[in-house]
Amino acid sequence: DRLVHTPVDELTQAQADQLKRIRELVPKITTDTLLSKVIDNEMAMQFLNGKNKFRGFFAREVDVGHAVSFPERHEALRTDYPWTLFKLDQEGYFEIEFKVVEDTIKDGLIDIPYSGEKFGSNRIPSPPETGNGFIASRTGEIIPEWELSERVTPTDGSRLVFKKNDGTKVEMGRWNTDGDFQISEAGERYLREIKGAK
Repeated sequence: DRLVHTPVDELTQAQADQLKRIRELVPKITTDTLLSKVIDNEMAMQFLNGKNKFRGFFAREVDVGHAVSFPERHEALRTDYPWTLFKLDQEGYFEIEFKVVEDTIKDGLIDIPYSGEKFGSNRIPSPPETGNGFIASRTGEIIPEWELSERVTPTDGSRLVFKKNDGTKVEMGRWNTDGDFQISEAGERYLREIKGAK
């Protein structure tokens, strides 16, 4: 846990190599792996209004599914990046529960987000990103992280849900076999409520 939280430029090469060896032992993502991407309200609105592709950082559901409320997910996933739109007192959060198609894997669009020369990368991590392939979780857990390097469409049945802090899930829509996002009745109702509040 200490090494995971150490800035990459403060690691010795031996420590960086050790972290990388451990990270490479994590099973690779397959088309059967259930994945999780927590998104803010603004991004959720884009899907509810017709967007169907996304990119960016994500984790496996098996690693984060036990963190139910937003404060728990916040600590596990570190959503406190500088430009964050998340608020600790929000009543829940939007999450994309998804799987990837075979082409996403074959085309090499899933990366381990390494940063810094010691990890063989020219990237400079932006805190709280660690650059070592793990999330800087404040729960004491070691949570591996991945990144979709390009915008992708998830598999049929992947869905956007709103998770209330008590654990209740509301499905806002899901992706179909054509790769289109189909909004649900709950999603339509949410859009009406947002428009009515303006």
